[in-house]
Amino acid sequence: MAAEIKKEIELEIAHVLFTINQQRALVERLNEIVRGTDEFHIAETAGRLLTIPTGDGITLVFYHSPEAPVECALEISRALKKHPELQLRMGVHSGPVSGVIDATGKANVAGPGINIAQRVMDCGDAGHILLSKHVAEDLEEYPHWQPHLHELGECEVKHGVRVSVVNLYTGELGNPAVPEKLSAARAAAAARREQVALRRMLIDEHFYRDTESVAFPKLNDYQLSLLEPLGQRRVVNRGDVIYKAGQRDLGLTIVLRGEVEVFEERDGTEEILATARERDFIGDASMLLGTSALATGRVISPDAEILHVPAAELRRALAEIPDVSKTIVDAVITRRRRISRDREFAGMRVLAQRDEPLGHKLDDFLDKNRIPHCLVIFESEQGKALSERFHLTIRDLPVLITPAGRRLRQPSLREVAQEAGLLRPLATANENEVLSDLTIVGAGPAGLAAAVYAASEGLSTVVLESYAPGGQADSSSLIENFFGFPTGISGDDLTWRAQLQAYRFGARFSTPAQALSLQYSGNDEYRASLDIEGCSATLRAKAVLIATGADYRRLDAEGREQFENMGVYYAATAMEGQLCRNETVVVVGSGNSAGQAAMFLSEGAAKVLLVVRGKDITNKMPHYLARRVQARENIEILYQTEIRKMFGGKKLEEIELENTQNGERRTVRTPAVFSMIGARPCTDWLPPEIERDDKGFIKTGNSVAAAPAWQASKHQPGRLETSLPGIFAAGDVRSGSVKRCAAAVGEGGMAVADVQIRLASSS
Repeated sequence: MAAEIKKEIELEIAHVLFTINQQRALVERLNEIVRGTDEFHIAETAGRLLTIPTGDGITLVFYHSPEAPVECALEISRALKKHPELQLRMGVHSGPVSGVIDATGKANVAGPGINIAQRVMDCGDAGHILLSKHVAEDLEEYPHWQPHLHELGECEVKHGVRVSVVNLYTGELGNPAVPEKLSAARAAAAARREQVALRRMLIDEHFYRDTESVAFPKLNDYQLSLLEPLGQRRVVNRGDVIYKAGQRDLGLTIVLRGEVEVFEERDGTEEILATARERDFIGDASMLLGTSALATGRVISPDAEILHVPAAELRRALAEIPDVSKTIVDAVITRRRRISRDREFAGMRVLAQRDEPLGHKLDDFLDKNRIPHCLVIFESEQGKALSERFHLTIRDLPVLITPAGRRLRQPSLREVAQEAGLLRPLATANENEVLSDLTIVGAGPAGLAAAVYAASEGLSTVVLESYAPGGQADSSSLIENFFGFPTGISGDDLTWRAQLQAYRFGARFSTPAQALSLQYSGNDEYRASLDIEGCSATLRAKAVLIATGADYRRLDAEGREQFENMGVYYAATAMEGQLCRNETVVVVGSGNSAGQAAMFLSEGAAKVLLVVRGKDITNKMPHYLARRVQARENIEILYQTEIRKMFGGKKLEEIELENTQNGERRTVRTPAVFSMIGARPCTDWLPPEIERDDKGFIKTGNSVAAAPAWQASKHQPGRLETSLPGIFAAGDVRSGSVKRCAAAVGEGGMAVADVQIRLASSS
């Protein structure tokens, strides 16, 4: 008998076969063919099948296996060979269905599982057996299905909804032709791509032309005279390598005579990036940051004379000789911008399967740390060529391929950071402790500002960052109300420039470097001792600034955990924006970050749903931003709404929303949810002597004056000083702070002023 649907059943995952006959008069004959298949009989006998007439077709809902509807579709296709008058198309999807009782009291089902199966079918023509991407991924687990699955890409159906479809056909069954709807869409998309490529080429031509003089300046006699005492002249010959890809702490190389070319090796061929001649210098931002070189420099003239300034002397020159520093810093920033626009430049390559979480995690880590790289999908033509060239298999993935050609199989973030030159040892092998005037824990806006000011004041400064500099500001696509930038600046650009500044003045960074604990001894000159993940030496500091910010709060939605970084994101940057182009995307939150994310994503997404728990956005969002969000045509604000459930295979496919006022629920098909609902302070690693408020944020200033350590002191706590003298807090982690980028930058500068006062009083 057919499966019984009871009223109390709310949701179940089913495997749906939706068929439609393009000639209605022949529906009854179609019913006979469908009922004659083995899969129909097996499922019906087991009570695991529902049959729903649809006017000119049939919907079959199987409850036991994702293979069942596909096997049934093939049986139907085989039977139709004897009935060429039956023009049939079929669509299959696995998804949620709800049990309902219709107006006549009969059992029925509804839900996105059925809706999407119909949309998948709508993409095809007569003879097609189309599967949703979700179903195809399930079938790929079985080797016998793999040769018959042929990915078609995305197809637009009713109301602008887009579905990813896969064509199922064998030598005799199914329809191998590309559906007309997809053929037309592909032709239109190709024309659009050609137009976009042409516009981009023209824009790039203008960009490269306009930035040529800044990126490749000629040093004048005066600048050379300032740098000459800091370096050493060398005569080199044709073929001599000045530096290799992957090398760190390069310093500055100036060509005094001859020619030096800089090239990237791409799969056995050398791609020339630049040629340096008299008065040119070679290198990019990596020589300032101390990260790994992206390319190799080699002499191509019969001989050449160069002036090499070591890395330590270069940093001193950039900090103390403004007539040199501006030219060099502007050049390396511009060179990095030019590299980022070069779609042929490989840099570091992450080879990963399309839906592999770890591969996308490595991509995100390198992206947020501003390391030029590209993500190569294993299943793509480029991915197949790379895997064949380096003898890589699925078991090796993800793989990091460095500019020097090294392959790291399934690397950890720390291994990637070491290869990129981000994770620099704070101590040598023989050292058991590292000393600093100021240790800054956290490189968000507050920590970076403090690093700039402290290092420029001559303080020995160490910065520890657990993932990537920038903090939550790094996720802001455009900060429009930051002082001094009338047209706005992206958060990642702002924080990257700040990092360059701090390096220029001599601050030492280590990423990822997690502070595990802090021990305090108020009587010692180096009063704070920190244990660092992966570092055998103890980091001792005269003062510590805690600028760890806050971790993103997680949505309380069923199924959310499985889609972290595979559909659930906490930043809306260009990388995430590419994933959402022409899609319906969801932003959750009502504050400044949510508004910025909604505006940024609306530029490329078909529609943005802004999900707000409350009744208004103007009480948390800046007024100018709230007005823009409300006025943008493709942003829909859903007040008093929350996400209850998330569905999908390896990636997010749809969500269930609930209106908390009337209890109504609806499903939305989307590949991405951006959670912007606030954060909790990162203070779990701190000792209990550092006082916190009831929400875990660190108390400072007058609010800690009664703490035991201050009661025993002849001094009063500084404005940003905690309950332990010499330990400071700034930015989002501090109780009572204004949660804005500019405010965090201001607190970073204030903290350094307080540090100097405390160090002076201690001495």
